Amino acid sequence: RHPLITGITKQLLKTPELRLWHDHMISKPPEENDRFQFHQDFYNWPLADPNILTCWIALDDATVANGCMRVIPGSHRWPVAYSREDADNDNPNWVLERPEIPAGASLEPVPCEVLAGHCHFHHCRLIHGSPGNPTDTARRSYILHLMPGNTRRIGNGWNPRMGRIEDVAMGEIVKGPEFPAL
Repeated sequence: RHPLITGITKQLLKTPELRLWHDHMISKPPEENDRFQFHQDFYNWPLADPNILTCWIALDDATVANGCMRVIPGSHRWPVAYSREDADNDNPNWVLERPEIPAGASLEPVPCEVLAGHCHFHHCRLIHGSPGNPTDTARRSYILHLMPGNTRRIGNGWNPRMGRIEDVAMGEIVKGPEFPAL
């Protein structure tokens, strides 16, 4: 409910009402070589409107050395569409090989370094991912996924860590105690 975060998000989404879709933490322990493959958040969610922002808050400095997020600038505007079942978990670049990517588009990842206590925002259709953390210190972050107050449910949830989307009728606005207005 921080007024700076909610105010910026409302301005970026051009919405008077904002709700929490879900939040979570990411912890990359020291010397962890696992990575988050390139992906777009939206296609993992049972929501109608791909107009959701993520506020990614660094709890530790996120640097190139410790596996900060990499983004593909402008990719949130591309007509890429897929389902969760299309993901190739053995190929970290599978989404960058989608046929919908515009010819000549730059697929060069850009690192998003963020100091502890600072944040960055990204659109739910931005292609992003992060490599492992080979350093001897942790890289932790707190993530808020924020949606306009008129976002509707179009499918079922798949992730038990998220709010109970099944408590919202199909086609209805996603609201209730698990999706508070901010």
